[in-house]
Amino acid sequence: MLFIDDHHLHSSRGVVRRFHRLDKHPDNPVKLFTDPWGSTLANHGGFEIDPATGEFVLWYSTRPVDPEGVTDARFICQARSDDGVHWETPPLGLFEFRGSRDNNICVVNYPYSGVYPGPHELSGPCIARDPLDPDPSARYKMALWRYNRDHDPETGKRLYESKDTPYPTGLYTSASPDGIHWPARERLVHTHADGFGDTYTWMLDTLRGGYRLFGKRLYWDNRWASGKVRGGEPGTWVRLRHTCWSPDFASWSPHVPILPIDGHDRPRDQVYMNNGFVYDDMYLGFAQILHALDDWAMDLDLACSRDGEEWLRPPGARCIIPRGEGTAWDSGRMAIFPSAPVLREGRLHFYYTSGAQYHSPAPKREMPPGVEKPPGLCLATLRQDGFAGMRAEGEGGVIRTRPLRIDHPDLLLNVDAGGGGSCRVGLLDEGGAPLTGYGPDEMEPIRADSLAHPLRWGDRDSVAGLHGRWITLEIELQGAELFAVHNRNAAAGN
Repeated sequence: MLFIDDHHLHSSRGVVRRFHRLDKHPDNPVKLFTDPWGSTLANHGGFEIDPATGEFVLWYSTRPVDPEGVTDARFICQARSDDGVHWETPPLGLFEFRGSRDNNICVVNYPYSGVYPGPHELSGPCIARDPLDPDPSARYKMALWRYNRDHDPETGKRLYESKDTPYPTGLYTSASPDGIHWPARERLVHTHADGFGDTYTWMLDTLRGGYRLFGKRLYWDNRWASGKVRGGEPGTWVRLRHTCWSPDFASWSPHVPILPIDGHDRPRDQVYMNNGFVYDDMYLGFAQILHALDDWAMDLDLACSRDGEEWLRPPGARCIIPRGEGTAWDSGRMAIFPSAPVLREGRLHFYYTSGAQYHSPAPKREMPPGVEKPPGLCLATLRQDGFAGMRAEGEGGVIRTRPLRIDHPDLLLNVDAGGGGSCRVGLLDEGGAPLTGYGPDEMEPIRADSLAHPLRWGDRDSVAGLHGRWITLEIELQGAELFAVHNRNAAAGN
């Protein structure tokens, strides 16, 4: 049970919900990439903990400063880390760059791969491991956007907006056995000619047993006279987010719109990008907000959903990774990698990029000398389950949950009751009556900050005797904050 929304709450009094912002690492950016084949960094790719080695793995989109005459060259590379802070770029030896294979490139542009001779630019890759697919050759999956920069050989017309050409501009999917070797086979999903744009992400939907895709729809709105000009016509692109679902990563449902702008946003804001992941029994993610036709800054909001299609951005969870103030090096834009967080030593790890400059068409900001930093990998962390907590105010508060089925002997609380606080729990039966032997007065109060505190009542050291029953928790808080309730092995989430 998480308390990001009211889904698991039957009633409460004397408590308030508090959303918590992610903590930025003090040494950000933790990694600058300076390789000749990849000296920039975009918030596309993904990250995970390698199940075989325990290492942090990062896929990132990058490009060389000098692409040696190949138009719009861009690569996907892999980096690894023991601690999530200090990163190395292993020599994969797969693709040649300037006569050498001593690099960490694992996905290339079509001209480099030989799949298609014309100029193409890959963009927005989203990579994740799929433990549910029985096919070992598809253990890792990727969605990426490819721009066709070629021109028709007869008419000279550029093929950027055409779909009647091999490898048109659009969204493609691919699979790999190890996340490193990607066969030169891709499946086209959407084309730009059909009104779709880049910035796609996808997630493994373990709650439904399939895959969820998030993407961009575009339309030109000429009402914005202060916007860019296209062919002499004033206006601007308006970006809308949508989602669709697939049982097999091949056939996709019709897309539906999500994440509308609301009264807590600036009047001309747009949702530029979003991602999602399963956390506990719900979906969480981040929405990147573009302050279009304003200062063109970009913020990150927390988003949540119970079905994958109806997404909310709680007002208290806006700017979940705060931008720097004034002319700080990270005061311009925030952009997060499209992966589920990884847990290490009780902290959730998230990776993102940031900078002082705003999105185009904003003019370049004049920054004080020494302020700006090269684009690099940034780290933010959060307490396990710590997106939101129910905090007791004043003389204390009480939370009564909705019924929970007991399927494991351990009943655990993620609660901060340190610093003079306390927490006690009583259990109620299916009819709402107190369960004998499980009253709040029969347990030693929790007076610690714990991620997984096992509940005990007298000599009852578990809830094994309640297996298969539906129970309600009545949780008393004094100067304490409750983050989650779990019915699982005490070591499962640590």
